[in-house]
Amino acid sequence: MFRAIGRLLHRLTDATALLAGITVCIMMLQVTVDVVGRYVFNSPLPATIAFVSHYYMLFVVFLPLALPERTDGHIAVEIVTERLAPAVQRHLRSWFYLVGGIIYAVMARASWLEAMSKFDTSAKVIENNLPVPIWPGYFILPVGCGLIAVVLFYKFAAYLFRLPNGLDGAAGQNPETQS
Repeated sequence: MFRAIGRLLHRLTDATALLAGITVCIMMLQVTVDVVGRYVFNSPLPATIAFVSHYYMLFVVFLPLALPERTDGHIAVEIVTERLAPAVQRHLRSWFYLVGGIIYAVMARASWLEAMSKFDTSAKVIENNLPVPIWPGYFILPVGCGLIAVVLFYKFAAYLFRLPNGLDGAAGQNPETQS
């Protein structure tokens, strides 16, 4: 059961990263068409700035947030901890999964409440006399923060119960349980 959850998280983090990559491509296409339209045909695409700032950038930044955590790809500065014994390093890293998970869960909840507030008011911006609803973009933050929180809690549970985590998508052992 635990490994099945890990495989599901593996697929979800891959899917959100793929969606973010597709979003980058769509954003590049829209910005390119907007620039060509603006300077060649004197007719820019309406609402490009609104879409880039209220949708595309949120997809690109927050959706794939859990992928580097799943793959241990986040930047780490180990000035003090590198001098500790490997077992102590492993325990500290694992307890920080719990701390990080709590922080991201709080961020997910707060951003969810903000998203609901924007939904209730049907938040929009006006760009070139065109109303652009922006409330859907607010739901991207709780999804990204929630997914990384779940990944962190999962990694902490794998450490705590010395279980293979399944986040690697294979049948290998959890590196946190080896030593």
